[in-house]
Amino acid sequence: MLYTDTPGLSCDEAHQYHIDGTRPLGVSEVMEDLGFESGEWYDDTDSSRGVAIHAVLAGTARGLTFDWDLLDPDLHGWCRSGMDYLAYLLADGAVILGVEVRRYHPLYRYAGTIDLVVLWRGYEWVLDWKSGKASRVVRFKLAAYDQLLGPAANGKPRKRAAIEVQQDGSRAKLVEYNGVEYHHDANRFLGYLGTSRDRQVYAVKKILS
Repeated sequence: MLYTDTPGLSCDEAHQYHIDGTRPLGVSEVMEDLGFESGEWYDDTDSSRGVAIHAVLAGTARGLTFDWDLLDPDLHGWCRSGMDYLAYLLADGAVILGVEVRRYHPLYRYAGTIDLVVLWRGYEWVLDWKSGKASRVVRFKLAAYDQLLGPAANGKPRKRAAIEVQQDGSRAKLVEYNGVEYHHDANRFLGYLGTSRDRQVYAVKKILS
């Protein structure tokens, strides 16, 4: 089974989702709204680096090749680290089921973009590229992405992990979120989603003098 985008779902330059004339909250938007993540953590260089690395790795997963001479040399190590890990997965029998899959949940009414979905060692995996160390709240985002995909085709619970690519080009690190302590992460995200919606409606507004 290949995972495709939800029909009609779009994402604008401000990273806000739109579908059927409505604007559902995005997964990252919820986490930032509640203070679990912050755009202030990253300067323009960090943000541009992350976008570029994600684009290269997404293209590689789709079978595209890149002219290294056209890529910023500062990004070579990060990209090689991710490419090498992707090659390892494929050599170990992984099958790519989706790349940058943009999905909307019609019941819970939120949206998100999943970096990579693979079938590997008998399980579907939801994977998230990280140019640097994965934050502690990635577990909740991955659970939210998992939920966006619906039940796995083989009936088994999906596995979730971040892939930390390394600046020096060394082997990327797989950080899994699959133990018993992670079983309720999707429900916790839904709690955050409800709180974020309530903040939009009921939060005290600043009065401008």
